[in-house]
Amino acid sequence: MENTENIIEFKFGKESVIVPEIVDKKTSKGYVNWGEDNKLPDYLWDSYLKCSNLQSIVNTVSDYIVGSGIDSTYTFLSDEDETIEEVVKKITLDYILFGGFALECIRNAKGDVVRVNYQNVMNVRVDEELTTAYLSNRWGSWSGKNIITLPLFDKREKQPHFLFYFRGNITRNINPIPLWVSALKSVEVLNQTRTFNLNNITNNFSGGAVIAFNGTQIKSKEMKEIKDKLEAGYTGSDNAGKMLVVNNPNGEGKVEIVRLQPDNMGDLYRNLQDSSKDDLFVAFRCNPILLGKNDTNGGFNKQEFAEAYKLYNATVILPLQNNIVKCFKKIGLDIAFKPFKIDWEE
Repeated sequence: MENTENIIEFKFGKESVIVPEIVDKKTSKGYVNWGEDNKLPDYLWDSYLKCSNLQSIVNTVSDYIVGSGIDSTYTFLSDEDETIEEVVKKITLDYILFGGFALECIRNAKGDVVRVNYQNVMNVRVDEELTTAYLSNRWGSWSGKNIITLPLFDKREKQPHFLFYFRGNITRNINPIPLWVSALKSVEVLNQTRTFNLNNITNNFSGGAVIAFNGTQIKSKEMKEIKDKLEAGYTGSDNAGKMLVVNNPNGEGKVEIVRLQPDNMGDLYRNLQDSSKDDLFVAFRCNPILLGKNDTNGGFNKQEFAEAYKLYNATVILPLQNNIVKCFKKIGLDIAFKPFKIDWEE
């Protein structure tokens, strides 16, 4: 009778591309978590830092929005001595990356806003009634001593000190939703692919391998422990090119090494990369040519770029600019974006 005590099943289909849930969760402390674990902004920022495609698109769209600068008759003041253009650049980046932004505002005795400070929207949480803002740069290690509260902007009152919190246009909850929310998994795939490539280089492109120790006697409990460790250490992009060690009590007394060579790995890899990049561009409704990419072999085409930008400016850039202008208008400040122009002769 065949000894099945040490026969185990290895599962390599474990999902490693996991993104956080886009949910709001009310807490007993008054504020609403941004993401189920209150760390969604950190995840979005980390994705931006790691994914060159995402970073390039976000930076490009932000540059197109700010254009050639800001027009305003308002004498802009901030605690950091930043110009109005510098503040607008920061909130624009937040708007594109996180789906919203925040401004700390102070009025004078007449009720006019005389000071506006950029507030990192990653540090902002609000209550369910949208009346109070909670500011902290240490949400990961919560402590009541680290939190500052401010009233949220109320158009019916002349609040001397308040936070203007723009949640964007696509949210149906309390916190903003990133404009590229539909491509979250694609960004994660691109980041995982980079990790996979790096670990393949580290392992000299050796590829995966099964090392079978035949003719040994390992108890089922010990084999289960080995199985659990192997599944944790072998699956996922962090373990590219690593080896799998198994026991075969019924085999001959020798060590057998079998290389794992996936079928059509090159095609699968390229298709995954291309589809993920395409998904990211679609999420931003952005033509790759606007980032200097041209899929044809004819080189960069000025006419194609101009036509692509004209469409993108009308359908994406101008609406986003208008949203920002309207936000400043609500707090009593008039700004305007200068048209973005490219001088091809420079």
